[in-house]
Amino acid sequence: MATIISLFVPVAFIVSLCWYLYDQHKKKEAEEDAEEPVTETDRADKRNQPTSTTSPMSNNNENNGEMQTRELVMDTLMQLNCQPQFSDDEEDKSIYFSYQGGNFHINASDGVAFIEIWFTWWHVGTLDDIDELSNIRKAINVLNINSSVTTMYSMDNENNKIGVHSKKNILFIKEIPHIQSYLASMLGDFFTACRGFEQILQQTEKESAAVQ
Repeated sequence: MATIISLFVPVAFIVSLCWYLYDQHKKKEAEEDAEEPVTETDRADKRNQPTSTTSPMSNNNENNGEMQTRELVMDTLMQLNCQPQFSDDEEDKSIYFSYQGGNFHINASDGVAFIEIWFTWWHVGTLDDIDELSNIRKAINVLNINSSVTTMYSMDNENNKIGVHSKKNILFIKEIPHIQSYLASMLGDFFTACRGFEQILQQTEKESAAVQ
């Protein structure tokens, strides 16, 4: 009895395997028959079809009524209770405004998705004080390592002053959710940088005094 069973099991396995392979072959034939054959005529027709002449989407949104970048900036500033102002110089296209006591301006161009925010002359020193000048430079270098805004200085030799300024480039498109809060947050980063600068400057002055 055991011998019969030992012979039956391999035979049953082989029969099952053959049936499975036959079934898969029939299914494949049915799928191929269901597909519409591609003839040489079809291929020729496809080659003779004209290529697409669709032009890339234009960046100019004036024709479809969408708000342009500069208009979006001014509209958002007014939502923040800021009054956009402009220079009398026709070549100066910056948008000037005051926010929480700071004087800012934004460079924005229609068709460009990024704007440049400037916060200028928020710290002023004198060129006569060499130690002060050195400490300001050191504080700016340390600040730029950890700040989300870029800080720099300029010299006004006519008035014997050194001024500290900061700028930041940000994405600014209408698809940004809660764009009013977004801009307020970006402007807040400048005040964070100012506080950081003052702390670093004080520490730098202490270290310089200790060395002397």
